[in-house]
Amino acid sequence: FARGLGRRTPLNAGGGSFNTYELYLETLVPLVGGGEGLPFLKMLASDATIEAAVRNVDHSNAGGAITYTVGGRMSPNIDFLADDLTIRGNITHSIRSPAMVELFTPLSATRGFIQDPCDSGLVDQVATRLANCQALAATLGFDYDPTTFQSLARNGSIFGTTGGNINLKNEIADSWTAGVVYAPSFMPGLSLQWDWIDIEITDAISNLTGTVIAQSCFDDTTYPNDFCGKLSRDSNMQLNFFEAGFLNAGFLNYAGWDLQVR
Repeated sequence: FARGLGRRTPLNAGGGSFNTYELYLETLVPLVGGGEGLPFLKMLASDATIEAAVRNVDHSNAGGAITYTVGGRMSPNIDFLADDLTIRGNITHSIRSPAMVELFTPLSATRGFIQDPCDSGLVDQVATRLANCQALAATLGFDYDPTTFQSLARNGSIFGTTGGNINLKNEIADSWTAGVVYAPSFMPGLSLQWDWIDIEITDAISNLTGTVIAQSCFDDTTYPNDFCGKLSRDSNMQLNFFEAGFLNAGFLNYAGWDLQVR
């Protein structure tokens, strides 16, 4: 690839490594089971268990973090169910460290079409765009008319670079689940499982396009911001360069249920 003999734009030579040191503790505590357990819990459950884990992670590139999970399961002490029903759930704080590709992919040249927020056909789509585009024009000394300005980026590709980012931090996830398992003793082998899942991920690692970078620059109430430094324009306010790649710039919220029948 570095010699330009592959089927893509030549890459700069590159490489990298990281070290991870971890210390963790896990525990599984049976509260009720086999006829033993805490008296007040034995009235409520025929079986009950709590499990927990905590982990201290030190990543040489992405930084340190403490993660944990606390969960449990119990079978209600109801005669007619005969241990057929289990209630379970957990709360978790976790991370995902950036992968090798996200950290160390060498920079390479690229080209792409960009929807320029300052273009006359796009500038009125978001309230903050006009003021931010006017602020940019003032710094360039360009006589910007938002009703007539046509960006060349909408019809012609713009030169840029893309690659890894050694400054990436860990993705952070907070989640909880709650569910039930029904395995009727009168039908061996049958299992019905239902779980509610709620996950919120912040600082998600995203590979942003030139259009998203431009929107993040001009659609924000703070201008200029970090995204604006990834764009370059000439004296006529035309885009002529963009820097794409991986950033801690996304989020993911997911909530839904999962049903399994075996």
